[in-house]
This record gives sequence, structure tokens and C-alpha cells, in this order.
Amino acid sequence: MQSKHFISLTMILLLALFVRTHRLTELMSFVGDQAWYYLSARDAILHGNVPLVGITASRTWLHQGALWTYLLIPILGMAKFHPVAPALFTSVLGVMTVGCVYAVARRFFNERTGLVAAFLYATSPLVIVNDRLPYHTTLTPIITLGILYVLYKLIHETDHGRKKYMPLLVISLVLMYLANLGGIIMVYVVVSFIATGFFLHEKWARVFLNKKLILQSAVMAGILLIPTILYDVSHGFPQTVKFVSWMISRPFLVFVKQSTTSSWGDVIAFLGATLQKIIFYPSVWIAMVVFIGSGALLTRSFHWRSYKKPINMLTIFTGLTLLGVLINKTASNAYTQVLFPGVIILLAYVLANYIKGTMLWFILALLAFVNVYSLMGDNYGVMIPMKERLAKASEIAKEKSGYIIGGAGPGSEFRSFTMNTEYLTWWLGNEPATGSAQVIYIMSEKNVQLSVYRTVQK
Repeated sequence: MQSKHFISLTMILLLALFVRTHRLTELMSFVGDQAWYYLSARDAILHGNVPLVGITASRTWLHQGALWTYLLIPILGMAKFHPVAPALFTSVLGVMTVGCVYAVARRFFNERTGLVAAFLYATSPLVIVNDRLPYHTTLTPIITLGILYVLYKLIHETDHGRKKYMPLLVISLVLMYLANLGGIIMVYVVVSFIATGFFLHEKWARVFLNKKLILQSAVMAGILLIPTILYDVSHGFPQTVKFVSWMISRPFLVFVKQSTTSSWGDVIAFLGATLQKIIFYPSVWIAMVVFIGSGALLTRSFHWRSYKKPINMLTIFTGLTLLGVLINKTASNAYTQVLFPGVIILLAYVLANYIKGTMLWFILALLAFVNVYSLMGDNYGVMIPMKERLAKASEIAKEKSGYIIGGAGPGSEFRSFTMNTEYLTWWLGNEPATGSAQVIYIMSEKNVQLSVYRTVQK
């Protein structure tokens, strides 16, 4: 790397770090589902209650993996349970992902595209919001990027060199399963590439017939899945057998209305809003023009038979991922974070190849300024910030007698609704009673207003 490129990358990484940590202690998001993992990690540290699975998924018969809890255990342990410590971890992880985006884009294309991709990823509004959020879904983009790179190496390496990448690909997919079930869309993407390889009689695809590599991959996956398997043995195998069956049948149920899926209109509108927040925060129309225009330019030289060419491979990878999000029909951020690396690197490729000279960097600087300025003005998209939650928790923690916390209004039907306040009051030194109590604090978040009501039972 030339010194000027090193300086440019360093500046991009510093910018990424700034926007991911700016006012983080005040503006961190901390909803109940996040606190579920905090409490799970706390109980593992203090009482040895190590969980085998994570929080209940949108399909209520299924649980997320426990990977995020296992990461929180050392983070909270070393930080004396400070609630912002995990957000600092995810922010730094986000900066590392910026560096990885640069490395992958540079490997696929060239230095210029790598720097553009890193800059776009560093300043993308939705990516910034995601990296500031200490939650299991925050791990999704870097794992997705790992899957993309390992798949690329497996396809392009020599016969001897590619053998080590099959187990790595399996490990990457298992890590995605343990981190975020919404990202398991990657399985369909990888299987599509493998099927294409066999259809075209590609030499690289034969690695999946190697019995030794299959055994190695199975053993490594089995080790990572030990907690999940232990849970499944006593719960009727929902995380493995039932989940695999659901994965196989899911594509065939795409046009069947289910209680856990959204309407096509809602999904398309949600995807439009997602692309807006990735590309251009103030306007969905400008974001869609950029997205569709970039797609049109990419299709000019695209042919699926030359899928191994980096730009075609990345286009197919991202296109299949987008198709998977559509087929899943769930309007949730947990399912769209797999799009971050592919969309941004493709956009970087188009900009780097079709806009020449200093005009490119002028446009990028203007785009970054508008995005970051708009995001900061919107408190990084956080409706009820940490400083407000902490202030309410501090009021409750002053209670002299025993108390319990209840919920009212939208969202209060879920057990996790009050867990954030429960964690904060515990951290402040006065946790709620485990049984009944005369004093009840009722939490409400109606109309994005955090309210606390104190009542006394007679």
C-alpha cells in the first residue's frame, strides 16, 4: 500500500470511529430485547447460569443462538457491567468491518474501489446506527463479508489451496446461525453458487464431494453447535431438525400468507426505506435513483456464465441476498443487515469506475456530510436515548422499599419490555424484587415518550 493510500485509509477509519462513538453514552439505544442478553450474561457471570440459546426469535418456536451472550460475558465482566461497554465493542467492530470492506473491495477490484467502499461504509447512516447498537444482529455484516470472501477464495484458489476454505465456509455459516437467524439467508446464497458450480462442471465445486473435508467441516460445526445440540436434546430438536425442515420448505411457502410474515407491500416499502438509510438518509427517491441507476450500469456487462468474475460474483451474491430478504417477507432490520457489504461495495465499484478525477471525492464528501449531519440531527435514529432511560432508572433506584416493575402500552405484552429498566436499576444498586411488592413502577413508551408511574398496592 502506498503511503498516500495508507493515510487515506487511516483518515477513513478515524472518521468511522468518531461517528460510531460520538455521544454514545448519551444516545445509545437500549431496548428490552438488548437487555435480555445483558441479564443473561450477568447471570452467567454471577451465578454460573450459562445459557444454551439466545432470545426467542420472530418464529416463537425458535431461539436465536447464544453467541452474543458469550461475547457479552467477558465484555460486561471487564467493564463492571457498564451498559455502554458492549456498544463500544460493537462500534470498534464496526470500524474493523470498514477495514475489511476496504480489503475485500481492493482484492476484488483495485485500490481506488477499496477506498471508496471503505468511505461509503464508514459514513452510511444505517451502518452507523447498526454499529452503535449493542445487539446480536450487529455481528451480521462482518460475518456476511467473511462468507463472501471465503466463497470467493474457494472458487478462485488452486485445487490444493481451496481445500482449507470449505471448512471455513461452513464455520462462517454456523457463526451466522449462532449470531442472527435472519442472516441464515446466506445458506441459500451459498447453495445457489454450489449448485451453479456443479451444473457447469466446475472443478472448485468438487471440493464438496471430498469425504475428508466433509468430515472436518462436520466436526468443526458440531463443536460450535454443542450448546445448541444440548438444548435441542431436551426440547424436541427445534433448533436443528425442525429448523432445517423449515429452511427447506420456506422457499415454497413464499406466496402463502403466514402470521409471522408481512405483506408484499410492507416488505417492499421497508426495503426502500432500508436502501434510503444505507445510501442517502434524507431522501428515499434519491437513494432509489442511485440504487436503480447503479444496477442498470452493472447489468450492461453482466452474464451469469461468467459468474466467477469478481463484479459478476458480487452482483449475483448481493442479488440473491436481496431476493432472499424479499422471499422471507419479514419487515425487520434483522433480515436486511446482510445487504450492507454487497450493496455498498457494488455502489463503490460503479462510482469508482464511472466518475473520474477529483469529482468523485467531491461527491463522496458531500454525500458523507449530508448523511452524517442528518443522522446526528436525528440523534442517530434513537427514539428514547440511554440518558433518558438512565434518568428514569435512577429515579426508580431511589425507592426505599421493595418494588417491582411493570409495563403498559405498546410492547408491554412482551416479557422483555421492562428488562432494560430492570438491568439499569440493578446496575445502579437497587434491583426490583423477585416476587411481589407493594410498590409498582409502570413503564410506558407510548408515542415514543418514556413515562414512569408509581403506584402502591393496598
